[in-house]
Amino acid sequence: MNTPEKNEHGQDNSWQESQALFSTIHRMGLRSYLEGLSNLSEAFNLQDRSVRCIDEGTPGGIHIAGSGILLDTKDNEAKLVRVIEELRGAGVDGVYSHEGCGAAALYAEKVMDNPAGAKDYAIKWAEELASELGVPYRGHIEKLSRPKEFHNARIAYFDGSGKFDPFRIKDIPDGFIVSRYYLDRDYAKEELAIALSIAFGHHGLEDRFTKDDPFIIAPIEKFTTKRQGISMAELESDAREVAEKYGDRVIVHGFKEPRQ
Repeated sequence: MNTPEKNEHGQDNSWQESQALFSTIHRMGLRSYLEGLSNLSEAFNLQDRSVRCIDEGTPGGIHIAGSGILLDTKDNEAKLVRVIEELRGAGVDGVYSHEGCGAAALYAEKVMDNPAGAKDYAIKWAEELASELGVPYRGHIEKLSRPKEFHNARIAYFDGSGKFDPFRIKDIPDGFIVSRYYLDRDYAKEELAIALSIAFGHHGLEDRFTKDDPFIIAPIEKFTTKRQGISMAELESDAREVAEKYGDRVIVHGFKEPRQ
């Protein structure tokens, strides 16, 4: 499987390096912490509109697991058509694949029965999606903004705004991003479940998450004056459904896009 190798020393170091920030967030609550940042609105000023993975190592852009590779099945044809329509409407300007993609590895193993082909499938799919959207394939990201050997995310953003980019603000922790705004409800929950399975698995920070230091799911409600978009109640309900199996090792703390 084309996924990161276990590296406990590196995982321990990463955990300790982020501990002060997450201790502050847990003490204040995510919403209060973020609302205290004077430049929070900059995180919603999306500069990059290319599709990429939910992986915390692929900053910017619009995030769908494996750039949508898991939708490339007969059972998901209707969902894929809808996502493509949403992406066209979003003004997508490119598609990336990336090294060590867990979604591509899952596709290679479960759909194609060829785990060794994950990288090739990831590239082929991204090229095909780019062609369908009429935009450039922007390449295969080799250098990730996380450690190559493991996933260090302690938070997953369940983004109902469709334009959140935490990587623009240094005081906002990096994490998985599921661009919920562009996905149907059931499939978005599947992607969120994938993010948690990675975080709690062999290639994530696994048993370091506890009741006192839980993983965070952060639903994001779009700012609107017209009662449009996905409600916080729905986002939080879906997040809690996905988190339920992890008990008190996962908390759900939502926040809203600030008024621009």
